[in-house]
Amino acid sequence: MVQRIINHNIEDSSSSQDARLTRTIKTELRDFLLAKQCAKVVTVPYFEWGALNSLEERKAYVEYKLAKEVGIEV
Repeated sequence: MVQRIINHNIEDSSSSQDARLTRTIKTELRDFLLAKQCAKVVTVPYFEWGALNSLEERKAYVEYKLAKEVGIEV
């Protein structure tokens, strides 16, 4: 389910959406500053989070993102 949402968002992006989905300097700076304070930063794009409609989907999404970050297949 989570992978379907992520793939759906990637496949549906048009050229106008691509500009909106590009990481901005502000995002890069935020991640840089967080990385200085924390061991690891895992980014959750708002458009992927917004596509999740239930608490179960959101829990699965977070588990997926964290597992992917450490290299564990869920």
